Amino acid sequence: MKDAELAPLETVAEDVGVDPTVYYTTRTLGQAFLDKCDPARMASFAPLFAGSADAGRAALAALLVWITWIRRQYAFGGGGIMEQVHRVVLSHLDYDGQGSLLEVGCGSGALSIRAALTWPESKVTGMDYWGAVYNYSKALCEKNAASEGVASRCVFRHGDANHLDFPDESFDAVISNYVYHNVMGADMHKLLLESLRVLKKGGVFALNDDMKPKLYGDMDVFAQKLREMGYQDVRLIDTAEEAFGSHRRAAMMMLGSSRLLVGRK
Repeated sequence: MKDAELAPLETVAEDVGVDPTVYYTTRTLGQAFLDKCDPARMASFAPLFAGSADAGRAALAALLVWITWIRRQYAFGGGGIMEQVHRVVLSHLDYDGQGSLLEVGCGSGALSIRAALTWPESKVTGMDYWGAVYNYSKALCEKNAASEGVASRCVFRHGDANHLDFPDESFDAVISNYVYHNVMGADMHKLLLESLRVLKKGGVFALNDDMKPKLYGDMDVFAQKLREMGYQDVRLIDTAEEAFGSHRRAAMMMLGSSRLLVGRK
């Protein structure tokens, strides 16, 4: 049975990778947070879950304060962290602005719109699954693009990162930002290769995510595999340091393993 007292936490659960569609008890939700969050940051909360229900609620309240702080740091007009991340991602895309650009997992359309503003001659496509647990939609993306004056150059489509509904070599550039780790049960390397499948020969890519080894495996080996497949200028860039200022701050925001895969097909 769902614990009604946990309802406020459901709206922030996705920020730590806890699936808000799962029904948790007070104890199991607390454990889920502890399992998903940065261990060093969360260790101090662990003893609280061994005691009474009141102690458990106190710990959840502390967690909620922390998660709320994270949300404010990410917010546009708040801490502005995601704006900085977007600047970093696009700054490493060696793109001349001609032709078409795809964003895999566009969410609210913010990065797609920034790309359209950065390269005024580019046609931008934003693709997303827009799952029910997120407050994003195609209509919201279109509204945001219109408000920034780029609606005529931005198209938003529903899709699945596992199987992109585009022919091979459709785009001149492909970007993505903190998307792949949210695709439950997927092989991260296969997801990356699927995004690269729709990139034209000579096209460029910048794919940013929290590339934890337990989820992504050895990304240096994967980068070498791309080089052996003929990809050029393949690099892994430490965006935890560049976008957040330090690994410690990135880890506090649960993105301590942030890396950007860039290169040319």
